Amino acid sequence: MKFNPYHDEQGRFTTADNAVEPGTRAPSRPNTGVEVADNSDHSPTMKDASFLVTSPSSGESDHPKTKPVNEITNHGHDVPKDAVLLKAGDGSSFYAPPNADFNQVYAMGSSEGLLGAESNIGHFGRFDFQRDGDTFIHPYSDASNYAVGVYMAGAGYTWNETYVIANSFAQTMSSNAGAQAQQAWWQKGWDDATARTCPFSVAKLY
Repeated sequence: MKFNPYHDEQGRFTTADNAVEPGTRAPSRPNTGVEVADNSDHSPTMKDASFLVTSPSSGESDHPKTKPVNEITNHGHDVPKDAVLLKAGDGSSFYAPPNADFNQVYAMGSSEGLLGAESNIGHFGRFDFQRDGDTFIHPYSDASNYAVGVYMAGAGYTWNETYVIANSFAQTMSSNAGAQAQQAWWQKGWDDATARTCPFSVAKLY
């Protein structure tokens, strides 16, 4: 039998050119300058790797609300001065930011569907009106939930499908999962978008 005395740094057979001296340690990896998160207590990096919510069609550059998911540090309980008061098709009212365009929400649902749901109506998504920068704006929560229903109607889902999908996401990500108000505003948005009534069709103020 032929004897090969040459081994690499991991002890595998190799050629003479790639061989290392017996007892030699493997060369250290070059420093690439890239850090990764881990879950060890001594890790110098973050223990909870967050992800960015971006629009698959437009990217970060024109998506000003792109933000790591877990960076809410402020809570706004007062109605913003520039808020608009809208009325849903069933007569109930809610506050929304002045740039809220539910026709656009519907159009994005139609064009991007379920694959674009997270970047549009998920946390820090394009139409997540209740989160802006590092602030959670509580008076806009109904508008955000309303947008969920409008988006899912635009994506072509029935109300039952919308409820199942949105509730599954809420159970994983939302601190008020199962709240009746949350689900009620999903349905108001879906109903108005399906019936094409205000404020989905036109923003009507008091």
